Amino acid sequence: MRLQSPISKPGRPPGRRAWALPLLALAHAASLGAPCAAARPQDSFADVKFVRSQMSLIHNAIQRRRLRWALGETSLARLSPISRRRRLGLLPPRPRTAADPPQLRFPWSKKERRQSPPASFDWRLSGGANYVTPVRDQGGCKSCWAFSTTGALESYVLRTRGADREAPDLAEQTLLSCADAGTCEEGGFQDEAMRFIEKVGLPEEASHPYASLTGECGALGQGWEASARRVGRWLRVDQNVDAIKAALVEHGPLPTTMAIFTDFWFYGGGVYARSTGTLEGFHAVLLVGYDDAEGAFTVKNSWGEGWGEDGYFRIAYSEVANEVRFGADTLALSTAAVSPVTVEITRATPARRDWWHGPLGLSAVEGTVASRARGTPVTELVFKLGDEAVGLMTHPQQRWRVPLDTSGLSNGRHTLTALAFDQAGNGARASLRFNIRSAAGRASTAFAPQRERPASAEAPDAPAQGEPGDEYVPEAGE
Repeated sequence: MRLQSPISKPGRPPGRRAWALPLLALAHAASLGAPCAAARPQDSFADVKFVRSQMSLIHNAIQRRRLRWALGETSLARLSPISRRRRLGLLPPRPRTAADPPQLRFPWSKKERRQSPPASFDWRLSGGANYVTPVRDQGGCKSCWAFSTTGALESYVLRTRGADREAPDLAEQTLLSCADAGTCEEGGFQDEAMRFIEKVGLPEEASHPYASLTGECGALGQGWEASARRVGRWLRVDQNVDAIKAALVEHGPLPTTMAIFTDFWFYGGGVYARSTGTLEGFHAVLLVGYDDAEGAFTVKNSWGEGWGEDGYFRIAYSEVANEVRFGADTLALSTAAVSPVTVEITRATPARRDWWHGPLGLSAVEGTVASRARGTPVTELVFKLGDEAVGLMTHPQQRWRVPLDTSGLSNGRHTLTALAFDQAGNGARASLRFNIRSAAGRASTAFAPQRERPASAEAPDAPAQGEPGDEYVPEAGE
């Protein structure tokens, strides 16, 4: 579905939204005024009276709405509108194909999952270590997408190799010059940059210094790919606060996106929420933390340490669901190998489409589960009937078997879904449809505990020596 972006129209109050041009058209409209040239673009500056009038309008809006952030005459405040927009540069994702990575999903609720993300988290302070590299400055080049993805890869390297090692400084310039993901003049695609990082990788900054222009790939010389830093796998994250928080804790700092309105240029600290202003363009940033007490995410920007809170900003959870669309295109760098987890339902007993109630209303479902990703075993197998979670198996064996109590099901068609998740957060699902024909039928559904299986039922495979057995937790009554 093509997204559409809210813009303010003449004659409408600043707080009202009008759904208008498609995101692609707006993104290109925001990039007008930047000529295609090999030379580094020079900044121009706005009239002082113009800047002061903008600040006055924003100040009044912040006060009127009682927002929690401070207005500031930042390093970008004095720039002209054209020069400011060169600090953006995100283009919307191209249409997805079958080759795209799967959407990372957390389909269980907090109650179903049994473990919620902590109330606050920050990768700069994780276990006493810092997994976030220093803030950079993209300058007057529409390369935010290169900085968000490069920053994520740098954090990925620290997470996989240890934060006690020297922080990597990788080359954003390579994405501009070699990746065919975008240019300094027109902007670029965050997901295309990530594809390049997965397939080719990035060299050290010293091998390809950032020049704030598109440049030529030939400057790298021959054979640099052999020592490039890559990511094993990347995924997309759902645009909701809980999914983003869970993915951040599980997968490290996340490259993500947002719409930029005029007031954001003047952010001087605090928890940002849009106050007023028109749409300026789209931006890619790096999400590094969150705090439920503040109701806010902590984000690393690419406008230098002189902007915001030493180069960072905090943004309210409310900006996920409104016109700012924070987190609209969030990516996760998985530490798992390329092959994902798999789950399959291989057999149902009785093996027929229509299941009639037996004396105890019990049937058996069998299947397999596996993860070919080294070091990331399957840790959870969740079972659902329709939308209701009815069972949880932790540390399932490769071949699993569970009893299904059908005595409480109503007549008609039902769907059993098995959801498997490995230690790295990769997921897979398999479904089985069946019909119930019986005069009985209560509304509730439940799995029977293993100890209540009928004597005639086949016993489940015993765990191998030294391997954990299946821990079965019925979810009846939820």
